[in-house]
Amino acid sequence: MRAAPISPQGNRADATIFLDAVIEVGFKAGYCSVHSKRRYDKTQTLANRQTMVHLFEWKWPDIAAECENFLQHYGYGAVQVSPPNDHITLTQNNDMPWWVRYQPVSYKLISRSGNEAQFKDMVERCNKVGVRIIVDVVMNHMVGVGQKSGVNQRGSSAGSTYDGTDGVESFPDVPYKSSDFNDFRCHGDIQGSDYQNSAEHVKNCRLTGLLDLNQGDATVRAKLTAYLDKLIDYGVAGFRCDASKHMWPGDLGAILNATKNLREDIFGANQRAFVVHEVIDRGGEAVKCTDYLAIGRYTNFNFGSAVSAAAKGQSDWKLLAHLGPGYQYGNNADNEVLNFIDNHDNQRDSNPYVVTYKDGDQYRLAMAYMLAWPYGYPRVMSSYYFTQHDQGPPNSGPSNGFAVLSFFTVDSSTTPEYCKALHALEMSA
Repeated sequence: MRAAPISPQGNRADATIFLDAVIEVGFKAGYCSVHSKRRYDKTQTLANRQTMVHLFEWKWPDIAAECENFLQHYGYGAVQVSPPNDHITLTQNNDMPWWVRYQPVSYKLISRSGNEAQFKDMVERCNKVGVRIIVDVVMNHMVGVGQKSGVNQRGSSAGSTYDGTDGVESFPDVPYKSSDFNDFRCHGDIQGSDYQNSAEHVKNCRLTGLLDLNQGDATVRAKLTAYLDKLIDYGVAGFRCDASKHMWPGDLGAILNATKNLREDIFGANQRAFVVHEVIDRGGEAVKCTDYLAIGRYTNFNFGSAVSAAAKGQSDWKLLAHLGPGYQYGNNADNEVLNFIDNHDNQRDSNPYVVTYKDGDQYRLAMAYMLAWPYGYPRVMSSYYFTQHDQGPPNSGPSNGFAVLSFFTVDSSTTPEYCKALHALEMSA
């Protein structure tokens, strides 16, 4: 499943002294040691495990085994898992794309990663060894407009029916109907210029044709809260909120504030979920990351961009000596950011502005820096090898519904390594 990590050598000579200092500081300072009085920024991980890994498109049984056999032993405190909800299924280029996970059909816990019993078992087994589960939740939208079960081989992972025809917009297994969507505010897609000029359009219009839910409606809020509460009941530690940039902070706050406390038997009394909002903010846009900091952390894409530039030799490592709160745009306080080098979206850009697993030693060098540098909460990416943007995870093909193969049984050339936190630091020293 993982090849042995290779010692970084590309760009190593330019950064040796600097990284040695980084690692020493990182070990002494630790990560994310200070939290404000905000309700949703506390990581809820064990004190000595302040690193998250995103096991993108992994199956629930595989994640449980990874918690037990690997993560607990190498400093990982949490796993971000793919959306567990019922989602659209379809065939494209004799494959099922990765992005089907981000087109919900209902909130049943049956997905390409497994069923509800397997999800529950994964959370229990990971919690038992001190590794927390952070769930990627999709609350902004449902399927794309025009998608309908039973038409053009469209289905759902749980066998649910739905009709995304414009104006019909029926999801009986939630249930949602057309009045639960934002069509009355904006009956169309977000346009490119909206990102600079109109926060209203960014939040109320459809994101690439996806049917946009009205989170300001009490009925919609109640259904989303019930979904989050169910996950909390199973013992999850928090949520990565997909497309928060496209929802109003007040609506998100109302949904989050209505949720239960985390389970007391796992996290202690009166603990709230850890929440990270996906807000891409590189400056110059109508929607600001600071709009969301009262209800959690935000995904700091600026961190990965700065570190990747140094790893690629496009900037000087010495400039990163001040990387932290106030360094360039978007690098906010420690307890306000989730830092990462790449994620499942930008590693698929045609010309990524960050380094990815395809960049080899440059990528390992960037991750070593992130894991050593005492700023924010770091997240490591564990994806799979791909050659096409939409390519789904390794699967068994159309005859078996594109069922995901176990990452423990596929050939080692199929899935990339991800760094062991401490081992990566040792190799960089």
